[in-house]
Amino acid sequence: MVSKRSMGALCRGLAGLLLAVSLPVSADSPYCATDDLGDPLCLDAPAQRIAALSPGATELAFAAGAGEQVVAVVAHSDYPPEAEGLPSVGDHQRIDLEALLSLQPDLVIGWVSGNPPAQLEKLAALGLPVFYLEPQHFDGIASAIERLASLAGSDAQGYPAAEDFRNQMAALKARYADLEPVSVFYQVWESPLMSVNDENFIGQIISLCGGDNIMEEQARQVPRLNAEVVIAEDPAAIVTGGNGEDSRNGLEHWRQYPELSAVANDHLFVVPSSLIQRPTPRLAQGARLLCEQLDNVRQTTLAEPPP
Repeated sequence: MVSKRSMGALCRGLAGLLLAVSLPVSADSPYCATDDLGDPLCLDAPAQRIAALSPGATELAFAAGAGEQVVAVVAHSDYPPEAEGLPSVGDHQRIDLEALLSLQPDLVIGWVSGNPPAQLEKLAALGLPVFYLEPQHFDGIASAIERLASLAGSDAQGYPAAEDFRNQMAALKARYADLEPVSVFYQVWESPLMSVNDENFIGQIISLCGGDNIMEEQARQVPRLNAEVVIAEDPAAIVTGGNGEDSRNGLEHWRQYPELSAVANDHLFVVPSSLIQRPTPRLAQGARLLCEQLDNVRQTTLAEPPP
């Protein structure tokens, strides 16, 4: 909640701030895009002061060639390295509106499920263009890069970056998708135990790599489970996200079930979370790593014995 003192400062500076903001204009402007809520946004000039309100939004803005225009980020915006030196204006639970407005952004990139809706609505009510993102599939990532490039006037950088991402993902699909399937359990969180279904882009990566996500038909994108469900499915591989090899510790609890194929064969894998749980171009790196891990399972446990 914004204090009365802070609100007073916001109101006193609002008139001057709105003069500096590139307000939405007619669709005749070349700087137009439609966000992930289906709402169109047009600016009268390329965005020059961008506030990226999630780590994913920050990465996508830089990928779009608009990194030099980003003036505000939020906690955990750790990539690219340049982002760590930018002013932070909050986290996924709360945005410091006074700090954000003091930076006079002319474009705010919000995350559909990662920012307080009331705060983003307040920014929009104050006249700031808010563009909502949250890609749900591979092409959505490429499209987000292109759309941000359109708003930032950086098409020359953003469109080739988007096409490169599409090509990387297509190459992985061509190489792995039609191979012998490997049953996989992806662990989002240990306690409570959480996974993903195939609507989630992590599930889509598993499929891309020729994996068979044992939780593919769960009703929720990120379902909560118990260990017995996983044991009954007996996956050939168990994978989790982490920030290094020590993250394997998050899979150690599975060793109490030596009857599991993934445990018996030591097929417990880690893919850095920022490469597989953040919908940005680095997802191609995470997908490549997961594909290689599953191919190792395929070669060591599913290969036919010699005649």
